[in-house]
Amino acid sequence: MATSSLLPKETIKIFAQAVGVDELADDVAQQLAADVEYRLREITQEAIKFMRHSKREKLTTDDINSALRLRNIELLYGYNSRDPLRFAKVQATRDLFYVEDRELEIETIINECRLPSAPRQVTFKCHWLAIEGVQPDIPQNPPKPANKPGTQDDADAAAGDNAGPGTQSSLTRMTDDAEVKPAVRHVLTKEQQVFFEKICLAVLGADVNAFHAAINSLRTDKGLHQLMPYFCKFITEKVSDCTQKFSLKVLIAMMKMVEALLMNSEVHVDHYLHQLIPAILTCLVGKRLCENPAENHWELRDFAAGLISHICFKYGRIYATIQPRIIKTLVHAFLDFKKPLTTHYGAIVGLTRLGQYTRQLVLIPNMEYYCNLLLPATTSPNPVKRSEALMVYSSVLLAAGQFLFDSSRMYDQAERLFQQSRQIAEAASMVPTAKKRAVDASGPNGAEVIAAAADSTPRSLSPEELVPLGTNYPQLFGIFGEALFPFLTHRKDDLASALFV
Repeated sequence: MATSSLLPKETIKIFAQAVGVDELADDVAQQLAADVEYRLREITQEAIKFMRHSKREKLTTDDINSALRLRNIELLYGYNSRDPLRFAKVQATRDLFYVEDRELEIETIINECRLPSAPRQVTFKCHWLAIEGVQPDIPQNPPKPANKPGTQDDADAAAGDNAGPGTQSSLTRMTDDAEVKPAVRHVLTKEQQVFFEKICLAVLGADVNAFHAAINSLRTDKGLHQLMPYFCKFITEKVSDCTQKFSLKVLIAMMKMVEALLMNSEVHVDHYLHQLIPAILTCLVGKRLCENPAENHWELRDFAAGLISHICFKYGRIYATIQPRIIKTLVHAFLDFKKPLTTHYGAIVGLTRLGQYTRQLVLIPNMEYYCNLLLPATTSPNPVKRSEALMVYSSVLLAAGQFLFDSSRMYDQAERLFQQSRQIAEAASMVPTAKKRAVDASGPNGAEVIAAAADSTPRSLSPEELVPLGTNYPQLFGIFGEALFPFLTHRKDDLASALFV
């Protein structure tokens, strides 16, 4: 069956000879011509579709490449829509054309083209970028920005020029001993900015799930180092605003953020404690934290006291001045009777959470005097003042009960230590002299161990000397009475005997 095609079979034979097939039968060439025409029509139709979808009326090589890509055919290389195609006709043929390429000589290319210079050999040279934060003025470093006209530097320079030979400009006098450090610009990436904005919106928003997700992210994420200054500034600004707008919800959210950052082990929060501690103390001893006094701002103060306790116990050894300064602030709020009862409550709760020694040295000596001044407020006709006084009284009672409970536990520990030391002393007294010498010679500290055990008499390790319960319990019982009994379930027998001594 004869097939007709627009492509002559001579064209197919020429292409066959180009790929190495010298003798190609006429019927095979005719069949190949029909197949090639079908493939060309198919590619052309697909390319026209791309052209129409692109809202164009001119077919380009990009449309052809898109059609080839659609059919999983290798794309054409070396042509684009902007390159002019100049075809030349092949001699002795009728419909065969080719792209004419101009022959170039190497000498012409060298003379006409501007070739880059040969690269130099790679070398290394060291120089100082900065010395103690100051950039040295050397050619390798970027130049310093020039001063704008009319600034203070120009005025100082003019004053130096007009000064006499025995005077010196103020700029020279100031920069002789001053150490000038260039300002470092802190830049956040776009992703960090978006993350910071989403965290702030989630914390301040009404969506509970988003709030918990944001807090969990602050507690566990590892890449918050660059965002810490921004989070601390955000917290301090919101706390400062809420002390004037009285938004208890925002203050609780800010303290939750502080807790999450403190619990994140991958972030060095100790570098930002000077910004966070004032905000926490504001929520702890602030005069007024909410619009309505009936709101539960006591829970916020208890939570802030826990944060202060955590900071002191975690960073108190690293920074020795943190806990004394916090205690000084709380003691001033506790002993100043001109301050409101809400401030007294925060100070008492904060001092109670700072440990047994703080309670023994600060709260217990002043408890009787403070309670005598507090009791009239518990029967005040003003219901708000009466409820605040009762809350403060409960916090004082809790501090006294916690002190007695911890003291009784220390009494048990001291008693066990005393029993162990007495057993060691008895065992050492039963050892013969020869064996004692053998023990002394067995190690460098053997003699010291035996001597310390022998000196561990009941008088030297007496529990009454370590924890003087007989002194503190009668005083506290005289203030609170039987309200202390729920706290004394740990050592009821010893504390009861101490009461009647």
